[in-house]
Amino acid sequence: MKFVKPLLIVFSILALGLGAFFLYRWYTQVKEDPIDALYFIPDNAAFVISTKDYPTLMEELRTNSKIVELFANDSLVNQSIIQLDTLIKNIVLSDLLEEEDFKTYFSLHFTGINRFEGLISFSFNQTVQASTLQDFLANRGKITPRKFEGFTIYSFVPTNSQIKYYIVLHKSALSISTYEPLAEKMILEIKAKAIEKKKKVDKLLKVSGKEVDASVFINYQYFYRLVASMADSRYNTSLSKLGNLSQFSVLDLSYDSTCISLNGLTFSIDSTANYLNTYKGYHANRVDIFNHCPASTSFIYYQGANQLGDYLNHNANSMLEAENIKSLDEINKSLKLDLRDYFYPWIKSEMSLCLIDSKTEPNTYDRFALMNTYDPKEALNALDQISKLSAQNQALTLDSNIYRGYSINQINIPYLLQIVFGEMYGEIEHSFYTEFNGYIIFANTPNVITNYIDDMLIEKTLAKREGFSSFYEKMNPESNVLVYANLNKSKTLILPKLSQKMRNYFDNTAFNLEDFGDFSVQFIVNEDDIYTSINLSTSNTSMANQGAAWQVALDNEVVSGPFLVENADGQTADILVFDKQNIMHRINNQGLVLWSVPVSELPLGSVETVDYYRNGQRQFIFNSAKFIYLFDSNGNRVEKYPIALKSEATASLSIVDYDKDHNYRVLVPQSDGKVHNYMIDGSETKGWLLPAMPKAIRSKVQYYRLEGADFLLISDLGGNIAFANRKGETRMQARLAFTPNPNTSFYQLNNRLITTDPGGRLVIVSSDGGVEKHLFREFSTSHYFMLIDVDLDGQSEFLFYDIGVLYVYNQDFTLKWTATIPNILPSTIQSSHGVLQDSTSLILYDSERQVYLFGNGIGLFLPHDEFSASANFLLIKPRQSEFIRFITVKGKVISNYLIN
Repeated sequence: MKFVKPLLIVFSILALGLGAFFLYRWYTQVKEDPIDALYFIPDNAAFVISTKDYPTLMEELRTNSKIVELFANDSLVNQSIIQLDTLIKNIVLSDLLEEEDFKTYFSLHFTGINRFEGLISFSFNQTVQASTLQDFLANRGKITPRKFEGFTIYSFVPTNSQIKYYIVLHKSALSISTYEPLAEKMILEIKAKAIEKKKKVDKLLKVSGKEVDASVFINYQYFYRLVASMADSRYNTSLSKLGNLSQFSVLDLSYDSTCISLNGLTFSIDSTANYLNTYKGYHANRVDIFNHCPASTSFIYYQGANQLGDYLNHNANSMLEAENIKSLDEINKSLKLDLRDYFYPWIKSEMSLCLIDSKTEPNTYDRFALMNTYDPKEALNALDQISKLSAQNQALTLDSNIYRGYSINQINIPYLLQIVFGEMYGEIEHSFYTEFNGYIIFANTPNVITNYIDDMLIEKTLAKREGFSSFYEKMNPESNVLVYANLNKSKTLILPKLSQKMRNYFDNTAFNLEDFGDFSVQFIVNEDDIYTSINLSTSNTSMANQGAAWQVALDNEVVSGPFLVENADGQTADILVFDKQNIMHRINNQGLVLWSVPVSELPLGSVETVDYYRNGQRQFIFNSAKFIYLFDSNGNRVEKYPIALKSEATASLSIVDYDKDHNYRVLVPQSDGKVHNYMIDGSETKGWLLPAMPKAIRSKVQYYRLEGADFLLISDLGGNIAFANRKGETRMQARLAFTPNPNTSFYQLNNRLITTDPGGRLVIVSSDGGVEKHLFREFSTSHYFMLIDVDLDGQSEFLFYDIGVLYVYNQDFTLKWTATIPNILPSTIQSSHGVLQDSTSLILYDSERQVYLFGNGIGLFLPHDEFSASANFLLIKPRQSEFIRFITVKGKVISNYLIN
């Protein structure tokens, strides 16, 4: 018994000791502050995505955007991405500690040339015991542990799977990869870089958002390698410069059904020099460039700062390549000046390189540069001096090109902008330039500049492009550096620059960059950090299916036209318009003004096409009050023209080719009450009897062929009509008197002519002079009538428009339907028969609302206010494409819309 007390003391001490030991182990291993897994993710990560709900994030991103597919396909990066994703779906790691609130990191790591491996890591809120992890894994597959540098790497093959995963546990952090060397690298960095890594990760975690959908960490030293792995090898050198942009970006990710946005900070941990830091001390400028770029601009590289010229001068040597500096020195010596002194001082706050859809070569891009100025005169004076000096030095004579009041000049120094501003501007070889609205524009050709001027004059800018304004609201209004791209143009903008592996992927999968819209990256440099914003529109904002295919603004308001003129190839057609300064303009089907020539007087009516030389070419003929004009396809007057009329014309001329042999007759009603007849060479037709009418003739002569005989129909303001033959003799007399309605033309229906009288009765005239009349209902004297195929069944109906109501009757005189449509200009009613292939049969113009109404065969009309509305329009059948051209004129602007 004497040993009992000492034993109790011993056991008590042991119990206290063991209790203290296990309490210490519990406190240090279970209750110690958790360590974020970001501290253990290897430094060779190109990017890291952090979220508290990884499966939900991936699913919602897949739902709102297909962008996840780009990094979830084994043909692009590596199968490990899909395999890790599969593991997360099939093994619920929240069961490991029965913990729901843990953080998930997905990272992509550079592991060799064009090779990247995925790593998925978890941050729990408590320490995970090795035994707990082993039991968890053993119940879900086969586990094999091995020791490496004092850590355990678990090889794990899930049940019913062939994939082997490598798992590393370090206190409250768990990481999984399918690439064993990546697991080993993580362990080596934990041991070797603890202090250095802590400084960096502390900063990353400090600036990342706490309550966001996800955070994205970008490591530029490796991110550029990821981008380069997807690009064609010839761009590797250029892409490597992304590594000099900065060190890290920490961005908060948010998304909705229209846009994915990333916003945060970009910074460097150490004092390493990088590109963005060069902007420190130069405040970001408000971005105004979108108001000065055409709507079809596909790419913009932008630099902005207060006193941008000073920034360029201060950083000139660092932004130029060695060969550019050498070229600059050589040019400066030859011209005995410093080129930079003729550029930097006048640049105010914005400059950009832009790519825009070419109007002359489909599926290609034109390039131009824009720079705003303190004083446009100062800028032009400096550039003109360089232009003259370089021309004198090379013994050249340079001509100025004046386009719509803007002088386009050239500086004959190849790759001038690259030499002065750096490699980004290297694709502008020939420096043509002009000034527009305070900006200097440089381009390879004068045509690029003239097209730019056309777009700016009609304010067809990117800022006003449909769909862009909602995207712009997501962007920051200021930037030092900005990159913009329209991914809808990716087929010609981006895909050609990708590697063959990437191009094959896009060819063989449903993923399509053209499903996306606008994309932008912005950097705003402050003294302490760099605010960064990335936005991607997930809405397709295709320019091909919206707005005008082209628009062009003339210097003066259009007062006549558009008139369709077919080209000699029989496949394309141009248009003619006349402005209030009596200038005739020819515009091709690409929207280019081919030529502009003055005429003494404007046409009284339409412009007709003839083959004057009988060689298959086309000439354009029309008459004014005093003259008949004939121009060839180049805008030159044909010999002997214009032909002076003996008395003023009272209506538009008519061209008649009786035998389809180009032996034309030109019939012109004149103020002497007679119809004059001219040969195509301008001489008067011999044997023509000059038929006269009691009242003034305000309608052009109409030609019909009935029962094999020619009928020239002449009508005057008094309602008198005459039917003449080729000589001007009376062909027939109507056996029943009638007075035609002045608003109604004659229409041919089989071998009969159809019109209406002032009371709205239908008048049917046969070739032998027989007359029938039919009363549908009483119409006012201001009614309008057309014979038109309303329901597109190949048979014409009788259409009346009177006092705001449209009436349609069948040929059996029964009412088909009516529609109340006030404010229609009757003269604009046009059939779409043979043009539009859908149910649209009529197009009307509402003069009050200034919109077009498209109607179908049952009288349903829908407004279309997306078109620039006016009463003058053309509907042109498809020729070389599947689209119908819908051409409108409003003020100075001619618009060409493409519709199906």
